Amino acid sequence: MDLTALISEHGIYAGTFLYCLISGVVPVLNTEAFLVGVSLLAPRANLYAVWGLATAGHLGGKVLLYFVGQGAIHIPSRRIHRSLEKIRNKFSDFKRGVAATVFLSAFIAVPPFYPVTLLAGSVGVSLATYLLPAAVGLAARFGLLLFFPQAVKAIF
Repeated sequence: MDLTALISEHGIYAGTFLYCLISGVVPVLNTEAFLVGVSLLAPRANLYAVWGLATAGHLGGKVLLYFVGQGAIHIPSRRIHRSLEKIRNKFSDFKRGVAATVFLSAFIAVPPFYPVTLLAGSVGVSLATYLLPAAVGLAARFGLLLFFPQAVKAIF
């Protein structure tokens, strides 16, 4: 997706929300690069709303993945169903330390947030237990991505 075309067509706020929502489900879309680009193009005053919308959009995409992992959203692919069943069997005791794992995954992407989200849904972690650390981790990461380039830009 082209950053300038998306922003021109939908505006900075809707464009950010849409891009982050889609990138929450489609891992080849790079949210981090998008947010750094927005940070460098947008006035600082707009970044607070962008920050909230990016976090909400990306989290919305991840909630969809959570429900895929849980089986509430059916994906018509036998391969995906076999993979999810293997995940359920292998990580059935994942619930211990889940909040810390979800936070670290959302904040520093280690382990990758995409499979952690599927795993959380697959092994029955409650949505509330998943959402709080995920939202805090994403907000912290996206805040750094939006405001650090602004600070560097101000220095130079």
